[in-house]
Amino acid sequence: MLDIRTVALVGVMSEVVCALVVTLLWRYNRGRFDGLGLLAADFALQAAGLLLIVLRGAIPDWMSMVTANTLVVTGAILGYAGLGRFVGKKTPQIIN
Repeated sequence: MLDIRTVALVGVMSEVVCALVVTLLWRYNRGRFDGLGLLAADFALQAAGLLLIVLRGAIPDWMSMVTANTLVVTGAILGYAGLGRFVGKKTPQIIN
């Protein structure tokens, strides 16, 4: 049986790899495609937030709860905006 911390740690590693790949794509194609910078920031924030969640119990509670959730939500908003820019559609941000 897999522990939930193991699953979350694999998720952190996956997010870090995705952040590195998208960051490299952004460096080489930033003039060609709009929104890749926001997607790279999204993956980086998601990885940092998930890492803080995995470290719950080893770091202060306010950091593992408040900061982690703030990073995850901010990453999701940036990912939504970046995806909208990438496909060239105007996305409403008033909801966010």
